[in-house]
This record gives sequence, structure tokens and C-alpha cells, in this order.
Amino acid sequence: MVRGSVFNKVFWSFFLLCLFASHVGAERGQKIFRYEVVDAGVTYIHKRIMAERGPMHLHFLRVDMDDPFIIIKPALAGGGIGSLEGATSIQRRTGGVAAMNGSFFEPRRKGHHLPIGLLVIDGRVVTKSLLNRSAMGITKEKKVLFGIPKLKGEVISLGSGKTVPVWGINRPRKNDEVIIYTSEYGERTRTNRFGTELVVEGTTVTTVAEGNSQIPDDGFVISLHGSSRSFTDRLPIGSEVVLKLVLMEGWERAVQVITGGPRLLENGKVVVHESIVRENFRGSILRPTARSAVGELENGDLLFVVIEGVRGRSVGATYVELAHLLRKEGVQNAIGLDGGNSSTMSVRGYRVHPADKNGERPVSNAIIIKVLEQSEVETGE
Repeated sequence: MVRGSVFNKVFWSFFLLCLFASHVGAERGQKIFRYEVVDAGVTYIHKRIMAERGPMHLHFLRVDMDDPFIIIKPALAGGGIGSLEGATSIQRRTGGVAAMNGSFFEPRRKGHHLPIGLLVIDGRVVTKSLLNRSAMGITKEKKVLFGIPKLKGEVISLGSGKTVPVWGINRPRKNDEVIIYTSEYGERTRTNRFGTELVVEGTTVTTVAEGNSQIPDDGFVISLHGSSRSFTDRLPIGSEVVLKLVLMEGWERAVQVITGGPRLLENGKVVVHESIVRENFRGSILRPTARSAVGELENGDLLFVVIEGVRGRSVGATYVELAHLLRKEGVQNAIGLDGGNSSTMSVRGYRVHPADKNGERPVSNAIIIKVLEQSEVETGE
């Protein structure tokens, strides 16, 4: 399997530019500032439109999902869950050709900025918070999913068959909950002493502690509080256990999942208003600002977009405006991502848009677009 020649890249770049220009030229006040083939199958476009409230600068990344060399996946900030890093830095560190900011994250816990929603990377569930919001998933076959995924978790004793239900992954433990902590969370669970924790090394329960347990690299910690502490009898020291986390209702084959919200488009229909209510968005987050989103075009390509919100240059957008803009681009299904000062797009390690004039805001995770080498595709690595 050999990728297209340089001539083919240039030809298709020119061809797509003509198509794009003919499409956007139909609307008054639009101007393309930049069109660049980042790599075969990945195209960057910067354009300005004149909206009713003023000018909007939009940055697009269009990705060919039929290209077997292209991988799209979430990536955590360096240091793991709760850490912050700029999307451009994440792109450089992970070897992506392009990236943009990812899910919302919790800023209120000092020094610990937790992603909101479900986050799955390479088939491994790395975090699941309480909020259920719209997400995008990608299967191993590169089929794209949009919706609100459900996760069922349990720890199973291989000896007795007894199970312990799981409430969440890599987030602070609340009353009566069972939470799983893995190495992505850091060295320790950072829990208080009002619980019981079972340390699992490999597949064996080795230690029982009260709290703030050390998380083994090759295992996990089961943290139980309140009434859930009664489950400890099901998993005594020496038990062989397995952690089973299963996505349900059509999401079973998803190997990459990133949560955003609200849902913007569903099969070409704008569904912002009902999604905002269902997903508990409110307050200042609904005002016009810089926005980030990801959507699927009718041919299966993915379209990533960042709308600038820099005063005096671009007026930003509301979620409703964002949905209508994406629909005009031919997007059928879409979700919003973290916005405001978090909105950033990076191409080959250079910021093409920081939302803030003062620079790039560090985020808890990003979506990276990676182009594999031919040997990686052939070996399945």
C-alpha cells in the first residue's frame, strides 16, 4: 500500500480548492485566506464570513476518514488526568500533523483539572465523570459515532464470580460510590480516609487501605465509600479479579471517545435547543464566544472547526450560529467542544488560532490527527 504521489496531492488540493471556492463563493462576504494540504487526506482552510453581528474568522480541518494512514484520537495533557498543556504542545509531543482542543474540563478543583464526560483512548477508558453529554466515537473500522454513550462497569472475582459495580473512573469519590483509579490519574488516589481501598496489582488484590492509596502501574485501585464498603467482602486479599468496562447501545466497538456537547446537528437537523437543556448547559457558556466543534460530512469525512472570538477581529458564535454554519458546510452530525479561551487549532506544531490574544490556554486534553508511516499500517501498530 503506497500513498499518493506529490503530483496527486497537488492535483487534489487544487481540485478541492475549486470545489470549496465555488461553494463558499455563493454566499456574499466570504473570503478564503488560506488553503493548505497538511498531508494527503488532511486539509486546512481559513476563511472569513460577514455575519449579522460582524466578521467571523473560521478555521477548518477536513479529514478523509477512508485514508488508512490517518488516525484521530484524544490525547491527555502531559502528566495525565488533571494536568494542563497547550493543544499545540500536545500535538508536537504526540507526533500529530494537526490538533485542536478537546473536551471541557473542571477548573474548580485547584491543581486538578478533570475532563468532563467519558474519555476513551485506544480502547482504554481513562475517565468517566458524572455528567452525561454528547460525544464523538470512532470505531476500529473508523466508523464515526455521535450521541451520549453509556458505560457499564464492574469488578469481577474470577474465583467466586461475585461482582462489584463501578460508579466512575478516575474522578473524585463521592458518598456511597465505587470509583476505579488507574495510572492515568497519577501516583495516588488523593482520597480521604473515610473509605476502603483495594489495591489490585496485575489481577490480584494485594492490599486493603483507608485512602490515598498508591496506584500500581500494572493494576488499579478500587475505592469504596459509605454503604458500598460492604462490597469489600466479595474481593478479599489474594482474590484474582478483572475490571470489565463495557460501552453499550451501539458504542461497543468504539476505541476512541471524546465528550463535548451540546449536540449541534443530528442527521442534518439543528438540535441545539433541546440538547442544551438535556445536557445541562447554562449561563455565560451560551453567549457568543470562540467556539470549537467536530462534525461529519455526508461522505463520511470529519470536519473540525474553530471560530475565533478575538475582540475587534471576529465576533465569535453562539451554539445555534455554530450549528447553522456547520450545516451550510454540509455537516450532518456534530457536537460542540470546549470553547472560549480554550479554542485552539494547531497545524504541524504552529498555532493557527489561539482564542486569546495573550496566547494559548492550556487544556486537559486535545484531539490529534496523526498520519501513520506505511510500516505502521502494514504491521497494524
